[in-house]
Amino acid sequence: MKTYTKFLIFNFIKSFVFVTLVLLGLIIILNVLGELEFFKKLNVSNIFPIYLALLNAPSFIFDMFPFIFILSTQLFFVNIFEDNQIQIFKYSGLKNFQLIKIISATTFLLSILIIFFFYNMSSNLKSYYLELKLKYTADGKYLAVVTNNGLWIKDV
Repeated sequence: MKTYTKFLIFNFIKSFVFVTLVLLGLIIILNVLGELEFFKKLNVSNIFPIYLALLNAPSFIFDMFPFIFILSTQLFFVNIFEDNQIQIFKYSGLKNFQLIKIISATTFLLSILIIFFFYNMSSNLKSYYLELKLKYTADGKYLAVVTNNGLWIKDV
């Protein structure tokens, strides 16, 4: 693998991780606020809503991954154009199509890894989240979850 290819892949993954962490922080803050609102009349420890927010955050991140890929690609290109690195790559003989191929291949491989590993982890955490939250609701409204895949009903 050529040095410029490693450099481009590393910078793209760095921008992807940065955007993911920023959105994860925002999601956790919003989840904590939602959980605090849910548990305001119940007697639970202060750590429990934060724990539930952390359990629920990966499923929100998984839903936002297309948006994260778009933002990280934009951030990647802004960083390359900002430092005039694109000119250096063009003088070296790297064409725009080769740059797009490298970023597309990296995105494809990263998305395959996310689908196989991250999705399993986030769905397990979501199931555990729903089991924990079900104990604190009297009407059983957390027995059913509506997603893009349909209606999921937990059978007890």
